[in-house]
Amino acid sequence: AFERVVSRIIKHFEQRKDCDGKLIHIKFHIGYTLVKGKRAKAEELVQESITAVKHAKRSKQSPAIYDPSMTSAAMETHLLENDLRLAIERKEFELFYQPIVDLKTSLVTKAEALIRWRKNGKLISPVEFIPYLEESELIIPVGRWIIQQALQDLKEWQQQGAQIKQVSVNISIKQLADDTLSQWVSSLNSKLAVSPENLVLEVTESLALESSENMELFFERFGKMGVEVALDDFGTGYSSLSYLHRYPFKKLKIDRSFISNINQGDKGFNLLQSIIALSKSLELQSIAEGIEDAEVARLLSLMGVHYGQGFYYSRPIPHREFIDYLLMSQANTTTNQTSD
Repeated sequence: AFERVVSRIIKHFEQRKDCDGKLIHIKFHIGYTLVKGKRAKAEELVQESITAVKHAKRSKQSPAIYDPSMTSAAMETHLLENDLRLAIERKEFELFYQPIVDLKTSLVTKAEALIRWRKNGKLISPVEFIPYLEESELIIPVGRWIIQQALQDLKEWQQQGAQIKQVSVNISIKQLADDTLSQWVSSLNSKLAVSPENLVLEVTESLALESSENMELFFERFGKMGVEVALDDFGTGYSSLSYLHRYPFKKLKIDRSFISNINQGDKGFNLLQSIIALSKSLELQSIAEGIEDAEVARLLSLMGVHYGQGFYYSRPIPHREFIDYLLMSQANTTTNQTSD
């Protein structure tokens, strides 16, 4: 009987609701606990249900029935969040950068900023802490620190003679809903004396589809400022193309899975060609991720891809080493063009 009730609740909320003439989709998560054997205190049952709801939200699997292992996982998450708060206070986060190369000139003109956590002298893998940052409210201050540090580093590189024009920063769902972010970025640009065009905000395909209302406000605010927005991981989402017409993206990042399959037969090659043709028809600059050799870079350039990124050029490296990479790459490109 209880399972039928849960099924009816899910069916009810899965249907779009009319709100002042607009159809809206309500996102929800269900978690519950079952009373077995001896009586339990009401407070314990409520806490178990809350833990189950949090598990359903984190795992994106709903409904979720409480299991004691969820409490252990919740404790680990709580301890990690405490460590992350301390990391902010102790300034343990740092930025690494991966170059984005103009495929026609071979010049590094952009870079993607990637956060790293150096705890007790050891680098913690991003996959171990970024999901927890994004789930918590900590992503707001950390996300702003990333933007500020990235723009400061970009300005420093330019002052040292590097011909780099833009730095890209990834945006999470909570930052997307932060209605004060654009005003803060505008004040930051004035403070640092940098142009809005120096910053590119990257939004993943799945995020663009999940947060349509926030996306509209996001583009409205940042579009007026002149900050570019790129669509990241294209091809890995829900295969809906409507948002490409709906939102004024400036750049489209082709997911590395399409690049790695470029030599795996006609099907993979033709699919990549279709994505490139789509970006051209929408007048989007295309960036290919995951380039690992010179031949793939050459082929992508011939196919009309504008920019490339991947281990062939460089792995992500610390920001103070990145300026040496930029100047060396710049000098090599100039030498090669002179020789030609």
